[in-house]
Amino acid sequence: MGHYLPRVIIMVKRTRNDPCPVDITLDGVQVKHIVEADDELGYVKRWVTDTSGAFVGDPNVPGILLTETVYGKVVITPRVQNTPVGQVTHTR
Repeated sequence: MGHYLPRVIIMVKRTRNDPCPVDITLDGVQVKHIVEADDELGYVKRWVTDTSGAFVGDPNVPGILLTETVYGKVVITPRVQNTPVGQVTHTR
């Protein structure tokens, strides 16, 4: 049994000023703070944020941020620009 790789895994170590090399929408709404996304399986895993936009930490494990997986129609669109190597860790 092979290991499944999602279509896009976004590196977490990007800086805030580095644009993501792809646009990802879920049910027509652009998604931010993406960990991984798969348009074939229809899911996006993203960091959880509070109402002010700050990342939410796991209350049981200090230093760990919470993620959530949401499902729907996922569209992944590459941006037309020169992006630094290493922005996307995997695409198939």
